[in-house]
Amino acid sequence: MVKVSVIAPKEDISSNADIEIVKTLESSNADYVYFKNVNDDLYPDLLIEAYEKAEENRLDYVVLNSQGLDTEEIGIYELEGFEGDIFETDFKITSKLIKKSLIKDTFDKDMYLFNFDVILSAVRFSFLDSDVVFEEESLGNIDEAISKINRIFPKLTDYRMYGALKEGFFNYKLKKLFYCYDAVPEDEQEETYWKLKDDFIQIIYHPLYLDFTVGISRLNKMFFDDIAYTEDFNEFKKYIPYYYIKLDVIDLKDEIVEIEMENRRIRQETNRLNKMNRDILNSKSWSLTKPLRDIKRTM
Repeated sequence: MVKVSVIAPKEDISSNADIEIVKTLESSNADYVYFKNVNDDLYPDLLIEAYEKAEENRLDYVVLNSQGLDTEEIGIYELEGFEGDIFETDFKITSKLIKKSLIKDTFDKDMYLFNFDVILSAVRFSFLDSDVVFEEESLGNIDEAISKINRIFPKLTDYRMYGALKEGFFNYKLKKLFYCYDAVPEDEQEETYWKLKDDFIQIIYHPLYLDFTVGISRLNKMFFDDIAYTEDFNEFKKYIPYYYIKLDVIDLKDEIVEIEMENRRIRQETNRLNKMNRDILNSKSWSLTKPLRDIKRTM
């Protein structure tokens, strides 16, 4: 019996008795499905590993990598307990093996929003301890990005997950919109600024603005304020360099933390080896340590 249906526009991975390649969800014959991006380099063994984990633990989906996750203890999760941390992981539709029975006809037809229906519907999910990287999703131009991200908001309330996910969602939105702004050509930046400003002003007048302003990080608040409270693009250009400086400082701090953790690990390993060396050199077992004692005397 086929274990996994890979939904792809063409057969760009090898199929076998466990994996079938199909073009539509409706034509799949497996209990688990994977929506493949044609540009992603995927190994079939990874899908089977995810399938086995899903079957063993009765999971609704398995993320095929551990991006953004502490890999020391990968467990079985429920979204309400995982909360906004889900936005820090790789949660694209193309990085999931999904239980087919989870998918409903009412799910959004747009695959970006379909993915949120999957996440918000799932009861149990987990990750693989894998470093495979999948192609970054594209939200299209700034109009499409604003529209798609804003359509996530009512899903949070419809699935009764607003309270648990609001902070993660608000920060996710601002990070995504900044990346959209940062990616546009210079001659399109002013137009993008005004479109973002229109959206941000609507946020200010929304009844849940207090939740928004309390929940976002300082860095995201800085970007939001630079857009929302500047008079025009020329004023915005005076302030945005400070955002990039702050972004660089945060990146540098993250690198310093990683270096400190690695140095701490090296010191612990060095101390362990030094202790082992002292124990050997000071051992009373003459037959075992005589050569080492001879070395020690010559030092």
